[in-house]
Amino acid sequence: MKSKIIVASLLAILMVVTVMPMNWSEDSDALTGNSNISLNAQHVNLYTDSPTQSSFVFTVDLTNSTSQSTTVTWTTNAIGTPQATVQLSATTGNSITVTGTGAGTIEIVATVDSENYASAVVAVQTGYAPATSFTFKIQVDESVSSYYANSIIVPSNVDIVDLNDGISMTVTKAQVEARYGAGTTFNALNAFKCAMAAQNEIIDQTVTDPSQRVYWDYSISDYGWFNTFLGLGSYMGDAVYEDGNYIGNYWIYWAQYHAVQNGTTTEWAFNNYGFYDIETDEYATIGMFFWASPPTMDVPDYPFIVVPEP
Repeated sequence: MKSKIIVASLLAILMVVTVMPMNWSEDSDALTGNSNISLNAQHVNLYTDSPTQSSFVFTVDLTNSTSQSTTVTWTTNAIGTPQATVQLSATTGNSITVTGTGAGTIEIVATVDSENYASAVVAVQTGYAPATSFTFKIQVDESVSSYYANSIIVPSNVDIVDLNDGISMTVTKAQVEARYGAGTTFNALNAFKCAMAAQNEIIDQTVTDPSQRVYWDYSISDYGWFNTFLGLGSYMGDAVYEDGNYIGNYWIYWAQYHAVQNGTTTEWAFNNYGFYDIETDEYATIGMFFWASPPTMDVPDYPFIVVPEP
């Protein structure tokens, strides 16, 4: 089957050289944004179990402020589910220390007045053991074919059956550094980009007619929120009722998960972090499923959605 060839070819080339999706986020991922003033960081990862990376000191640069005031007010805004919990220190001048206490994402906002404000996104995770590889399990659920039949972009080195069955790609830190240079941040975003580049090299090498080459296509923000992948975005599906009460709609999109251990069983857990935020072994196996994600937060089977026989 082609999916087996994909993994082997990917490794050979490299050796030579996730609730409603959050793809509406800006590239900066700062939802409030900046006006006249700025923070010393736009995006910070904190780890509650790390002795050195559980806190960050944000500082405001007021150089370009148009306000007569120099008093900064600090607030937080919820981003997605779960919302991170943080402790804010008492301010010292224009600085504040943010300490992560609970996993999730949150926005930190510094405000002088309605025309002078700045914000940043803080992603809080738990254990910090750096990943040495990332594995992506990718699947297009055949049961939602009505949403992709006329718009899916199927790359030249797979077919729709492969995508329906599910494929796996593994990328190591060494392979990312070989492609992008030593010292490149090893996170899920760079690993995914590396995997896509390698797949497209396979297509260049195996499809002789350039006009027949169909590449792995995706649109992704700088911080790892997917806009589209394989030409597929986000679509509202059917309403869901529980005991006769409306509880939301299915969303057909690239829902993202990470593998977790439940005793001796491996399961998926919903992932609310952009790929830029994911650097640890805890999130090293990532599921990307184009399926009807239910508002009840049910997850697919591991490792792939089981498609019923017709």
